[in-house]
Amino acid sequence: MRVRPTVVLIPMFVAMCAGARAASFDCAKATRPIERVICSDRALSAADSAMAAAYRADLPRLTSAGIGLLRADQVQWLAWAQEICKVDQPEHPDAVKCLSPLYADRAKQLRGAVAVRDGLTFLRRTQFLAEAEQQDERIGAPEYPGFGTLKVSWPRADTDDPAWIAWSAAVEAHMLRQAGAGRVQDGDASKRKLPFAWVDAMAAAADVSLEGDLKSVEHGRVTTLIASDGMAHGGAHPFANAETMTWLLDEKRTLRASDVFAGDGWRDVVSKLCWDHLQSGETKSNLYDEVKGPDSEALQKVVADTTNWTLEQDGLHISFPDYTVAPRLAAVEDAVLSWSDLKGVLAPGFVTP
Repeated sequence: MRVRPTVVLIPMFVAMCAGARAASFDCAKATRPIERVICSDRALSAADSAMAAAYRADLPRLTSAGIGLLRADQVQWLAWAQEICKVDQPEHPDAVKCLSPLYADRAKQLRGAVAVRDGLTFLRRTQFLAEAEQQDERIGAPEYPGFGTLKVSWPRADTDDPAWIAWSAAVEAHMLRQAGAGRVQDGDASKRKLPFAWVDAMAAAADVSLEGDLKSVEHGRVTTLIASDGMAHGGAHPFANAETMTWLLDEKRTLRASDVFAGDGWRDVVSKLCWDHLQSGETKSNLYDEVKGPDSEALQKVVADTTNWTLEQDGLHISFPDYTVAPRLAAVEDAVLSWSDLKGVLAPGFVTP
């Protein structure tokens, strides 16, 4: 959820060093609903304390800008957890049961929130969004009845280096697009276009996890894997999607086909290699009828989209998103095109991983 301009109680920031029943605050002074819920259960109190300890351990490893972002993310998470667990409803019997796994998961997330790679510090940003169901509060995952939820995490370089600042902004922008920013939602007989900012409406009518992970940094290229999975409320089966964002640090932009290949002949070579891959094993029998060869429109679209490309040491990996060339259940494996097979069409100056 987005934090509204109202007072939000943040237990782990209140009397941080006190600890009746092992909570991160003094249970003897508990007055608010969230405080009373935490203090009512010893295990939850301990989880609250563990989460606070993980948060405190992160702070000295970050710049002042990083500290501000981590603090904002934590405040937002705490407000989200209170909302979906309905701790402001005194009669709600399952608040402890709802909060306990959330606190355990958040403590684990905070323990891995700061990492150093090749001397550069990275902070794992988060957003937790919730949108109340309008029609039936029983709809939704059993853990969060009455809400659609979206959990998002992605890496940010904690540095003032302009090249890495640009990469960090691009990663978040890509995550926002994956979450639906800029698209028109059609629900409840009304249409609304989502802004390019994190808003609760992105969580409507589904329970989704969206994660970005830094995969590699080599030859001025930064590869970030972005994956989502979830379940639409009322849907027949889960959904999943994965993309690759390859960023050129010096140029401050995403990878283009012309960065890898020379001219236009590469399309024929890559499409033919991908088609040969699709003809192997059981994949062949699962292809859509209209996917009949290397020139098929669906295959050409997959090949042209660089978010389906991952540059690896053993070659160019091309993924086939669900429903592009075959049904989801076909689970089409990536095509691995060796650099030796692509040698004749590679751009001058391109350096393989």
